[in-house]
Amino acid sequence: MTNNNFRLDGNKKREYLDNVEQTRESATYDLYTKLIYRLDEFEKYKNNSATNMTKSDFLEFFTSLNSTSASTLSAYRSALNGYLLYATDTQIFTIGVLEINKITLEDLANCLNLKAENSQLIIESEYYKIIQAEEGNYQDKAVVVLLWNEIKGENQYDEIINLKIENIDIKNKLVMIGNKIIELDEIEINIIEKAIREKEYKKIKFLKNGDITETLVPYTEGDYVIKSTEWRRNLNATDNKCSYSTFANRMSTYFTMALGRSELTGLKVYKSSVYYHLIKDYGRKVLGVELEKYLAENDIKISMSGSNREEEIMFNKMREQGII
Repeated sequence: MTNNNFRLDGNKKREYLDNVEQTRESATYDLYTKLIYRLDEFEKYKNNSATNMTKSDFLEFFTSLNSTSASTLSAYRSALNGYLLYATDTQIFTIGVLEINKITLEDLANCLNLKAENSQLIIESEYYKIIQAEEGNYQDKAVVVLLWNEIKGENQYDEIINLKIENIDIKNKLVMIGNKIIELDEIEINIIEKAIREKEYKKIKFLKNGDITETLVPYTEGDYVIKSTEWRRNLNATDNKCSYSTFANRMSTYFTMALGRSELTGLKVYKSSVYYHLIKDYGRKVLGVELEKYLAENDIKISMSGSNREEEIMFNKMREQGII
C-alpha cells in the first residue's frame, strides 16, 4: 500500500529529483528542488499530505510562494502535479491530484492579489520586527511607533509632524497629544528617545547605473520630534519643522529601499494598528457600526471605503497566528 505521507519518503523524492536532473536543465532542477522542499514545509504546517489536500490548500500554498506572475504559478502547478503522480506511484488519482487540476489561471492570479493585500497590513509581531531591524534611521522608526499607536492626524500626518519633544515623557513612557495620553512600552520609548538624540539622517538613493549611495545629512536644531535636515530647501522651514514633502519622501524611501517593502505605507501601518487592536479587543470581526463608533470615540480618521475587506484580511492573519 502506498504511503500517502510521501513527504517523509526520502527515496521517492530523491528518485523524482534525480530524474528531473537527468532530463531537464539545471535551472529547472534547482527550481523543482526548492519547490518540493517548500511543499514539505507546507505539509508540516498543514499537518496533512499533499495527496489529501484540497484546492483551497493548494491555493494557500501558491499564495505563500515568492512569485510575481500567474504564468509562473501555473508552471509550479504543473510541476507539483507531476510530482504528485510520481510520488503516489499509482494509476488511481488521489484527492490532491484531482484538486490541483481544478485550479485555473484566474485562481492563480487571485493568489497574487491576495498575497499583495496580505502584505499591506501588519500584525503586532511584524511591527516589532520592523522597529527593531537594523535598517533605517531612528527618525523613520519613530514614525512607525507613532503610527502603530494611532497617532497620525487628519491631514498630511500633522499630529506627527507637529509633535514636539516637550510632548514626550521619556521617564514615564508617555506621548501627549491634545487630550490624548498614549503609553508606550520600553522598546517603543527607546526608539523615540534615540530618534530625538539622532544627529544625522542617512539618506539612501538609487543611481541610474544601479548603484546605491548613502549620504549622512545633519539635522537642524529644533523643538520637534521629527526633525528637519540641513538641505538647502529646508533652511527656511518654519521653526525648523520637517515639511510634509520631506516627511513623505523619507517614509517612502524607508519602506521601499531600507525595508524592501514597497507595498507598505505609513497609512497601512496606521490602519493595521486600528484593525489589529479593535479585533483583538472584540475577539471577532466587528460590525460597521462598531468600527464607526470606535473611530469616533478615539478620534481616529480613516476612510470607511474598503474597511470590510481590510478588516477581513487582518482577521484572517490574526486567526492564522493564533492571536484570536
